[in-house]
Order: sequence, then C-alpha cells, then structure tokens
Amino acid sequence: MPKTRMLVVEQVAANFLVAEQSTDQSAIDTARCVAALIEARAIAKLPPETGAKALALVAESARLAVEARQRMVEAHGLLAAIPEQLGLLEWFGPSECQPNSKRATEAPAGLADA
Repeated sequence: MPKTRMLVVEQVAANFLVAEQSTDQSAIDTARCVAALIEARAIAKLPPETGAKALALVAESARLAVEARQRMVEAHGLLAAIPEQLGLLEWFGPSECQPNSKRATEAPAGLADA
C-alpha cells in the first residue's frame, strides 16, 4: 500500500502544480487585459463610458482570478501536509513540498533580470 500511496501523491502533486501555475497565468492574463482595455480607450480617445461595462466585467474577472490563485496557495499548504499524514515523509521531506522547492528558490521569469 505505501507504493500505491506514493504513486497517488505523485500524481496529485503533478496535476495540482499544473493547476496552480494555470491560476497564476490566469491572474496575469486578466490583469494585462484590463490594462490593455484602458490603454486602448485612451489611445483611441474614446469617451470613458465606451466599453465601461465590458471593462468592469474583465476587471471583476481579474479580481476573481487573484482570489482563485490565493485559494490554490491555501490548498497547496493543506495538500503538502498529507504525505506526512500518510507516512510518506521520505518523498516530500519533513517540512517542505519537494515538487515546489525548486520554484521557491528561483526568481520568477522576468524578475531575475530586473
């Protein structure tokens, strides 16, 4: 059974990390879209009310994307504790999430050169 549990933990971790990265990208993309909408209106010298409803909806989507990202961060902490509960510390280590430890030590793309 430990081998089965190990496989399940590895599978869940791999899928979770992909989903977690997707929420990051969604927050980035929707925030950029909000900025692009505002800039486009200004460049085109359109009245402020032009596209205001669409802008509000996209801005709300960006807020929800950031909220979803925070929920994934919270879930990450909870999921990282499960291997210890299952007696699988040799895979995750005593206090850190092995699959994410590399991410924690690397600067995000674009920030390393800043």
